Amino acid sequence: MKLPPEYNDNQIVVAYYRYSSSSQNEASIEQQREMVQRWAKAQGLVVVNEYEDAAKTGTNADRPGYQLMLRELPKIKPAYVAVWKNDRLARDRAELLLAKQAIRAAGARIHYIEGISPTDSPDSVLMEGIADAFAEYYSLQLSANIRRGQRYNAERALSNGHKIFGFTVDTDKRYIHDPETAPIVTQIFNDYASGVSMQKIADRLNAQGIRTTRGYRFTPKNLNKLLKNRAYIGEYSYGGHVIDGGMPRLVEDEIFNEVQRRFAINKRRGAKTKAELAALGDDAPDYWLTGRTYCLTCGSPMDGVSGTSKTGRTYRYYSCLNQRKKKCSAKRVRKDEIELRIVEIIESFLADTEELASLAVDLADHYKKTHGRGDEILKALEARRTDVEAKLANFVKAISQGIFNASTAEAMNALEAQKQELDAAIQAEHVKATLYEDEASIGTFYKRFAQARIDTPETRDQLFEYFIDKIYIGHEQIIIVSYYHDSAGPIEYEDLEEALISGNRAEEVRTYARKREFDTSPWSGDGGNIPRWRYDAEK
Repeated sequence: MKLPPEYNDNQIVVAYYRYSSSSQNEASIEQQREMVQRWAKAQGLVVVNEYEDAAKTGTNADRPGYQLMLRELPKIKPAYVAVWKNDRLARDRAELLLAKQAIRAAGARIHYIEGISPTDSPDSVLMEGIADAFAEYYSLQLSANIRRGQRYNAERALSNGHKIFGFTVDTDKRYIHDPETAPIVTQIFNDYASGVSMQKIADRLNAQGIRTTRGYRFTPKNLNKLLKNRAYIGEYSYGGHVIDGGMPRLVEDEIFNEVQRRFAINKRRGAKTKAELAALGDDAPDYWLTGRTYCLTCGSPMDGVSGTSKTGRTYRYYSCLNQRKKKCSAKRVRKDEIELRIVEIIESFLADTEELASLAVDLADHYKKTHGRGDEILKALEARRTDVEAKLANFVKAISQGIFNASTAEAMNALEAQKQELDAAIQAEHVKATLYEDEASIGTFYKRFAQARIDTPETRDQLFEYFIDKIYIGHEQIIIVSYYHDSAGPIEYEDLEEALISGNRAEEVRTYARKREFDTSPWSGDGGNIPRWRYDAEK
């Protein structure tokens, strides 16, 4: 015959609180705590320890507070484990059974603030089984209803509660521009497309007190995700449902595509040689033409590679990707010599005053388009400061009514720190606005490049960003494709023949002879397979 368990004879209570999702708020746990404390006081009991899990589902045991409670029960040996209802412990019957066994094995009784608390009577066993089954049924039914509602919303490009930085949701659950953060998104894309690193963008946002939708500081990792999110070009996506135009557009296609192009370039530059470069440290070679040079024979990208001779000497090259796959016969070219030749060509652009003036006009215009802030950023920062000030005022009102605890003090300190960050950021924006006109002037750009040296990475990157789109390297010639921002569009490999023969875009496609044949790897292909139209164009 099964004997009832021996229960602990003391006045000790431990409590467990849980809520399931972020759609409920912290008040849910506070309310559960208040009800448990009220019951314990009425019974002459003392709550010695409390465990909680915020926004954790009860359908599994992956809950830190829950697991900690089960581990500590044998040490505490309380008389009761108090919870609001049975489904706070778990919504799965198997897990509920394990939890109850662990609680009873520790000599504790279970007390539900709402519902019938289990006892050792036969009737209680029956009622307990029904209540546990209903908790699991409710969970399964709720999940089905949620999935049905999410599918309905997704088919109509409505919000399913997923917060996206730059957007807010109207009363019809449709995404709309967030006047505070939408201008910030546009600026992030413009900055990265203009060559500003993600670390610098993150540092600036954090200094301004701007936080992610979850309240975290910005990092290159979460910026990477933001910059790849197609929601900003109007594409709604949820659960396999993709709807063009389902979101309000925050970023133009040209800027978004430029950002993705930069990601692709950085991936080609870094992925293959990352471990090697890390090992070399400051001595690591800078293959700065990677992502910018293409094979004239097949159009494939060329990137940096190295090889070691029998004597142990290291040689560095730029090599066609298809040549390494044995799909192209183009030869490798020596790194130092090709880079020197490209520098000579680019410096010839800067030596031409007419060319430089044209470049300065184009850069100044592009700078104004991508950096022209107006006062959107300033307005967004001031709106955030107003919101913070209103929250602080509410705390002051609560304190005057005698409501103050550790949580209140912590929240107030966080708001004060955020207000100080916003004050500093607003002052910085005012300074930037006064400097903007001079920074965007044609004269500023002309002076910068007239005095520039192409061997500095910053100048090199700016010239390639705004002026030089692609460099095609062949056996006998180099073709540089320039990209003017008022041109019809970028010239791709397939467009080269028409551009060279027709001469209609002579300003954008320029052919240069190689002063000397580049040294090539002794083990590469025979090279020289240039299509006839390219050879004739050179002659």
